[in-house]
Parts: sequence; C-alpha cells; structure tokens
Amino acid sequence: MYLQGRTYPLGFRSGDIVEVLDSSNPSWWKGRLRGELGQVPRRIK
Repeated sequence: MYLQGRTYPLGFRSGDIVEVLDSSNPSWWKGRLRGELGQVPRRIK
C-alpha cells in the first residue's frame, strides 16, 4: 500500500506474482500486486 510518500508491506499468498519495481534495497523490494504498490521482503523463509 502506498500512502503519502510512505510504502507499506504488501499482503500476498503463495502463488501470487509480484511485479518487482525496485530491487536496490538488500532487504525489501518495492513491488506491485493486484494494482497495489508496496514492499515485499527480498527473501521469505
């Protein structure tokens, strides 16, 4: 979710395909899922 210049984690489930928009941060990537912008962890355990 993107609100007033802040990016929040995206909620997603197994099998979702997230479009990565920026992978410059080593821990969190910016992405888009179902029209929502937000952050996703680079690695999921």
